[in-house]
Amino acid sequence: DLLNTAIEAIAIFDENDKLVKLNNSGKVMFNYYFKKKSQNKMILDFIPEDFIPEIKDKLNNKVFEPFETNLLRSDKTIFPALIAVKTILIENKNNTIITVVDLTQIKLQDQFLQQQAKLAQMGELLSMIAHQWRQPLTAISAASENLKLKNLLNKIDNNTIDIATNDINKYTNYLSNTINDFKNFYKTNKSIEKTSLNEMLEKSLNIIEDAIYFKNIKIIKNLNSISPINTYKSEVTQVILSLLQNAEDILIEKQIVNPFIKIKTFEDKKYLYLQVIDNGGGIPENILDKIFDPYFSTKHEKNGTGLGLYFAKSIIENNCNALLTAKSNGQEAVFTIIFNK
Repeated sequence: DLLNTAIEAIAIFDENDKLVKLNNSGKVMFNYYFKKKSQNKMILDFIPEDFIPEIKDKLNNKVFEPFETNLLRSDKTIFPALIAVKTILIENKNNTIITVVDLTQIKLQDQFLQQQAKLAQMGELLSMIAHQWRQPLTAISAASENLKLKNLLNKIDNNTIDIATNDINKYTNYLSNTINDFKNFYKTNKSIEKTSLNEMLEKSLNIIEDAIYFKNIKIIKNLNSISPINTYKSEVTQVILSLLQNAEDILIEKQIVNPFIKIKTFEDKKYLYLQVIDNGGGIPENILDKIFDPYFSTKHEKNGTGLGLYFAKSIIENNCNALLTAKSNGQEAVFTIIFNK
């Protein structure tokens, strides 16, 4: 009765790894609704083939801390799960108890939140494209109008044509490179690449730097990291952009006099550091432990989603094996990404 009142799935296996008990939640979770369907089942019957070595290793080495993995239902569908393991003596024989929490809905919700955050960021990126394109489009228009006017006045010559066409080519190349920057920014390549903190930072600045300068915000660079790093370059670049956007928003919202964003990279024997610092007044103590929570935002009146920093931390810590921290240093907010060397 105690086992069957548990919300989690609970499975008990004997010393030969044969299933001897599966509670009601487990029968629903694994689609073993009838007692006979779960008879003669072994631990490996619940594990997808690709995950068998990992789980066997943990069981053999008595690593019983809860961990995430994938498990197998009776219909051979795979689902994400959090499992905990415990060995106990029953009638002087070792038995294994495995407790399982189905993470399917949690993962789906996480994907939905990621999509929301990405759509919000894409809207901001489109406004940056519009801003970056405005000046070169104006210059192209001016060059072509100048050619047209000189042609009407019969004052056109080869030198004028060369200058105008060179300018037009220069600006069209700029427009093309801008599109490539944005295309590469959202590419779905999930392979690890060799890069550097400075390279990823410059890629982010290529997209947002003009928009920041346009708002009279000074960018101060202090780049002192030279060591290479193997990571998901596109994802880290997205996080850096998110931190820069967040700093820009705070400075504009608070109408800071002489606003600036400092960008620093440095390293020691063990770690590489990338910092984004703004003089927007720092982070109030009462919200410091909440700023990475989903849907927490201090700018709802500006339609803030409260997802940018949440997913920045999620990407860095879950995907890139790094750490994202935040602190106040007087009137400055300091966000630091820490990578292992």
